[in-house]
Amino acid sequence: MTEKRKLAAVMFTDIAGYTAMMEKDEQKALSILEKNRTLQKSLAKKHNGEFLKEMGDGTLLCFSSALDAVRCAMAIQESVKDEPDLNLRIGIHLGDIVFKEGDVFGDGVNVASRIEKAARPGTICFSAPVYESIKNKPGIRAEYLEPKHLKHVQGPLDIFIINAEPIPQQTDKKKNFEGNRKPLNWKMIIPACIVITAALFILLLKNPFQRPDGRLDETWHNSVAVLPFSDLSPQSDQEYFCEGMMDDIILKLLI
Repeated sequence: MTEKRKLAAVMFTDIAGYTAMMEKDEQKALSILEKNRTLQKSLAKKHNGEFLKEMGDGTLLCFSSALDAVRCAMAIQESVKDEPDLNLRIGIHLGDIVFKEGDVFGDGVNVASRIEKAARPGTICFSAPVYESIKNKPGIRAEYLEPKHLKHVQGPLDIFIINAEPIPQQTDKKKNFEGNRKPLNWKMIIPACIVITAALFILLLKNPFQRPDGRLDETWHNSVAVLPFSDLSPQSDQEYFCEGMMDDIILKLLI
């Protein structure tokens, strides 16, 4: 199958706290997932975008215009602002992507996924190329966040944010307190930490899995750990897919 390459605005989203929600109420979590999927498909279509796929509680969308992507993200966050269990993080990046064999690849996808990880619940974060496309558009107010070093992204990346909670200003009282605070006496703290750590280590060695009734706790034998997958592709551009696969496995184990 031939591949198709194009410049696109890529949007990643995920639901903050979804794993904990699934552990607490499986049926409710699945209902939230369905609501999120239906909402995003509808708004993506309305804003000339395409809902590409779902990975656990995360989604991948694509737009031919950065402005359409940002407006769609704003519409999504506006629609879920009164949904206490649907706290979305959204990341957007404008970059080169490749469609091949029913999937999407490329640097644009990876960078968007990393930007999404840097966002706080309820916010939309995006890169400088996206900002340059929307900075003079009415109804959109973006703030410069800070340059961030993102995993598998070369160099710091300038990040902008929409719907960010205001950062509390430091009061003069707090400044004075911090200015007059005595420095810590590390000569006493370090030995104390060493003694406490050694005591805990000896205690654990003596009886690592004993319950209060004196019997050994064997519940740890039934635990399963899902470790992150490594991206071994030649271009190292499948990190987002590895994370999605890990999320899917965890989701299946919890159901």
